[in-house]
Amino acid sequence: MKTSLHLLLACLGLACCVSASAQSAYRYDAPAKWNNFHPEKDAAQQFVLAQVPDDLPPPALTDVIPGEPPMETIRELPQGAQMPLAIEDQAMAAAAEDCETCEPTQLHRAVRGRLPLKPWFGSTNLLLYTMAGDSGRWVVSGTDMGKYTTALVDPEPAIGFDMTVGRYLCCGRFGLGLTYLNWNPDGETVVRTGNSGMIYSAMPTYNDISVNPGTGLDTLYGHIDGSATAVRTIRDVSFQGLEVNLSCFGLMGARRLSRNCCPKGCLGNGLGLCSHCYGYGGLTGPLVRPCNGRVRIVNSHGLRWFQAKDSMEFAYNIDGTQGYQADDIYENIEVENNLYGYQFGSMLSYCLTCRLNFTVGGKIGLYANDARFKHRVGTTTQLAYINGNATEEVSTDSSDTSFATLGELDFGLGYRIGCAWTIRGGYRMLGMGGVATAIDSIPASYTTLAASGKVYANSSYLLHGGYFGLECNW
Repeated sequence: MKTSLHLLLACLGLACCVSASAQSAYRYDAPAKWNNFHPEKDAAQQFVLAQVPDDLPPPALTDVIPGEPPMETIRELPQGAQMPLAIEDQAMAAAAEDCETCEPTQLHRAVRGRLPLKPWFGSTNLLLYTMAGDSGRWVVSGTDMGKYTTALVDPEPAIGFDMTVGRYLCCGRFGLGLTYLNWNPDGETVVRTGNSGMIYSAMPTYNDISVNPGTGLDTLYGHIDGSATAVRTIRDVSFQGLEVNLSCFGLMGARRLSRNCCPKGCLGNGLGLCSHCYGYGGLTGPLVRPCNGRVRIVNSHGLRWFQAKDSMEFAYNIDGTQGYQADDIYENIEVENNLYGYQFGSMLSYCLTCRLNFTVGGKIGLYANDARFKHRVGTTTQLAYINGNATEEVSTDSSDTSFATLGELDFGLGYRIGCAWTIRGGYRMLGMGGVATAIDSIPASYTTLAASGKVYANSSYLLHGGYFGLECNW
């Protein structure tokens, strides 16, 4: 019995020794000088790509970037290490094939890293705007005048521009942009002539003010009806604005990262002209379509100054001399609106293809309007005055502050012509309320000088039209 027990124990011991020897033959020994937590700076590392079956679930991500492929993670080489050239060449080739189809390969996932977006972005647009007019206000009537209203001097469509420059902040989470807009169409002039005594003023308030142009004292209405042989109307408007906006890329300010997959040897890499090159962005984030989504949203908060100027002149030739002289009658109206306030904006970008996207956006703001109104009636040398009170001459300059609103609506298309460049075009509307206009500032009565010179900032402007421009990131 004892002999059998000893034999059994000896066999078990031999089996354990064989097993231990077998395990030691396949034991993993960490490479020399390797530290999983603190790799040495000068140690070159060799990377072997694991063959990942396509049917395996994606690895867990600790930093998922909205709008990025779910299989990708942000990977960086240890400091001082370089990617093997063979792997780098394969990665570049895979990236070049896959950038256009937005279908990353396994090699692409394993090797491709990401670089921060280029820090500066900007754009410029040509604006083909027109100003919506109203039904117009009658100026004069008569057999020789036809329909003579203020609508005849509404601004024609004209070209303006806007320019934007900005910089990314907080590793691409936000962007701070500065935008300037200017639209200044040419002034409009309409002149019509007729026979003396056949031109009649369509402004009854001219019966309440008088002037002596050298031919005798009479109301403006009387001078025009009895002596006018020509009427001239001029209108000139201009708009400009400056705004500063803090943009949040994605809901809750999601971080925007570029994709570094520019093919090796691309001649346009330095200028961002390579069509396969990623690593650039714009105001809406990267200019390329995300692989697992088509929609991006940008929200913005900003401060804005917007100025609207509007001036009109009504001139009546009453001296019988061709052309307009010092003794003719003139009414001049000038208004200026300066809006200061806060605005909120949002833009939705929908990627139709890897190059083409559709955008719809808008802004709405609340403003304090510092409005100014200047008004003068008379000849070049003589001022008209309110009937019965020669001291109340019609020459006023007043201002007031009122509440105003301003909003924009934008529909556009963008086409990426290079990794840093996108051409854009679309249609935009810009409207403002609570402002003073020249036409609506024509006095409705001259009962008192204060009433005729009061600021009435209860009108609106609407600018609308197409635009075409270029967006860049550098």
